[in-house]
Amino acid sequence: MAKTKFTRENVSSSILKKVIIRVDYQGFSGVDDTDKFITNLKTVWGEYFQKYVITQNRNFNINFGKEGMTNFDTEIIRIHRFSDCRIGTSQALMDITGKFAYIDITCVSPYEGSDHYLDCMAHYIKILKDYDPFVELTRIGIRKFDYIFKPTASELDNILETNVWRIYQDIPHLIPEKKEYKDYIRLESGTQINLARIIEKVKKGDTEQYRLTFDADAYRQNEGLDNSHMRNTDINKQLLKDINNPLFDFFIKTFKEEFINTFYNE
Repeated sequence: MAKTKFTRENVSSSILKKVIIRVDYQGFSGVDDTDKFITNLKTVWGEYFQKYVITQNRNFNINFGKEGMTNFDTEIIRIHRFSDCRIGTSQALMDITGKFAYIDITCVSPYEGSDHYLDCMAHYIKILKDYDPFVELTRIGIRKFDYIFKPTASELDNILETNVWRIYQDIPHLIPEKKEYKDYIRLESGTQINLARIIEKVKKGDTEQYRLTFDADAYRQNEGLDNSHMRNTDINKQLLKDINNPLFDFFIKTFKEEFINTFYNE
């Protein structure tokens, strides 16, 4: 039986700390167009969020010119932020601009799953396409961060199927501070997945510990997206689930059965 017993329904990870569901798009003509869309969105978005504010973020763009001259352009991004989420049990907010939107979820353990938030984003995509069918989605991504602290790096290696810290340990005088193991994967469905297992020495309070981060990023972009059907919420939900589902499989393959058993609900 081994790991085949693990499903989304019976595994509630206590080490999942952050989930980001993001869509990128193009086609809005400017700030005024985005503001009009937000005015339209606010008539229904109270179903998901209780608060709304406008904030800003500053981006620095570096342009390399002739003769080695470097120019720095400052771009102010206007952000429409919805917070105090009504759905799920975790803390979530949604930031929206004329180029992208994302739901940022700070997970409360045990995490109840992403379905509520995927449904919210599926609804957002439909509203976006209904408002302006010429807006084109260029990327849809879901990224998850699991992390756990232990007093020693070997304790973290012991819960992983593939050793990260013990590689090169036989080299004399080696004092490793950080080690990474990465995979870049493309599925036949068109979904691309980037996986990183990182063990590093960190300060936690007054003590020195080791942190394992499992960073899993799944996405589809450009030719992997069919914009012609995105005015259908059910189709959007299925697309988001198709992107999300492989992340659970890779989580199960990354950690040893004994560790996953610690948050397995039979």
